[in-house]
Amino acid sequence: EDTFSNASKVCEECPVNSTSRAGSASSKECNCDANLYRNPLPNSDFTCVATCPKDTYGNSTQFTCHGCPANASSNGGSGDSSLCTCTNGTLRNDEQPGGNFKCVEECPADRFANNTVCQDCPGNTTSPVGTTSVKNCTCKDTFVAYTFGNVTECRKVCPKNWYALSRTCTACPGGSGSAEGSTDITQCRCPPGAKFRIAKGEMFTCVKECPADTWPEAGKLCQSCPAYSTAEPGVLSQEGCICKPGYSSGGAPPNKTCHECPEGTYSKAQKCTHCPDGETSPAGSTSEAECKKKSVPLRIILAGVGAGLLVILIVLIVCYVNLRRTWTRRATGPDIKYEVRSTSRGENVYF
Repeated sequence: EDTFSNASKVCEECPVNSTSRAGSASSKECNCDANLYRNPLPNSDFTCVATCPKDTYGNSTQFTCHGCPANASSNGGSGDSSLCTCTNGTLRNDEQPGGNFKCVEECPADRFANNTVCQDCPGNTTSPVGTTSVKNCTCKDTFVAYTFGNVTECRKVCPKNWYALSRTCTACPGGSGSAEGSTDITQCRCPPGAKFRIAKGEMFTCVKECPADTWPEAGKLCQSCPAYSTAEPGVLSQEGCICKPGYSSGGAPPNKTCHECPEGTYSKAQKCTHCPDGETSPAGSTSEAECKKKSVPLRIILAGVGAGLLVILIVLIVCYVNLRRTWTRRATGPDIKYEVRSTSRGENVYF
């Protein structure tokens, strides 16, 4: 006992703190005492130790020390491969939890880097080589992503009250619901008592009646009233959209329009009505009270004054042209007599 036959067919004692049965043919049949680890040596021998040395780890099932893989190190001790830590910026990629592993520069497909360890993507998801976050693990082709709270699952179909949008389950909006496996928002239906929908982009809200300034198109979707019109809550068609004061109605539903009443008119019963003769009003007037007597614009007044002045000037010029003056010099001795004759005033005038 406690010996083995070596290569020379000579009985050799088992290493310290190990035993063997009689007739053992090699040192492999020497077993370390209880709670001691078998630590292999380069020359195929081994020692029995209480804890495995540096850069190794102890397999607590087989009680054998195993060397850490390339690019990994440890401080020794008993336990499993988790004692070894990857170095040089590499990532730990376990082949099985607590078992064999490799230190790699990037995680393989279907795994992602979590700090310094490669982990499997969640169920039914996949990822390319080098994935660095669980967020980059996406559902496989035949699955859709369903997120509830902080948990994301990959399912064959979306659950009740959800629909699939770009392979992602999206909740039906605004109090609507859908059957399990819905694939489009149009499959989301408003509950009983909420017959109408208010659109918000591709989303909508279910309501019992359309709100103010809207009307239900095709009896379902609440649409905004035409520009410059308003409506009470609960109208059932575009006819319930009334043009605002100062505007007139044009076109027939569903192509109704509202136009501002022009200058000189006012709105009455959604029509533009002309002001009484001799009166006018600003554009967009809402009642006959806004019609006022027409006033002569300053430009017209100035034009009239200018025309009057021009007439006066013409008269003066004509008078000047028609005025003929005759000067006659008569020699009557030493005195000189001048005669001024005017023919523009009837009788001659002498000075």
